[in-house]
Amino acid sequence: MDADGAHFEWRETMRALLETAGEAGLRRKRLRRLVLRLYVRRLSRQPEAAREEVCWWRAHPAELQALFRKHLRAAKGVGLVRTQGKMVRAG
Repeated sequence: MDADGAHFEWRETMRALLETAGEAGLRRKRLRRLVLRLYVRRLSRQPEAAREEVCWWRAHPAELQALFRKHLRAAKGVGLVRTQGKMVRAG
């Protein structure tokens, strides 16, 4: 499946959610749920081919979580976010 389906803006989405959370940040689990919900919602609004992708992602939650971890590591690598234990804060 296309990991960047529908040109979803992973970093911008994470940054926006963390900015609204303020200095306290968000627990990684909460951030993951919010970002993945937005990702799947975005895919579901795409043409028919993307709807098949939505079904695939929903049937494979472990791969969906791995996709989030990949993008979180990338965001950490460029200094967009920082993690402290289970908390994620804007970098």
